Amino acid sequence: MIRLRSAGAPLANTDRMIRLDDGYGKPISRNQFRCSMQDLFSDAPELSLSCAVRYFIRSESGPPTIAAFLRKSPWAQTVFNVEK
Repeated sequence: MIRLRSAGAPLANTDRMIRLDDGYGKPISRNQFRCSMQDLFSDAPELSLSCAVRYFIRSESGPPTIAAFLRKSPWAQTVFNVEK
């Protein structure tokens, strides 16, 4: 929906409520998350999954909550564990 709206396609009223800049609709790649975790662990190796995801959401964008992020990207915990 975000791509359609940014291309100028006509949308229903409910679809117009989606913010184009919130990052929630953007896919997050494993490599993007992995690189961010590597950088993060080089500075703070003791971080928990929730703190690491919160940092990622703030710096890279993504779903508004940690739970929503983990639902959308269930592989994130595996990447976190491997990188830690």
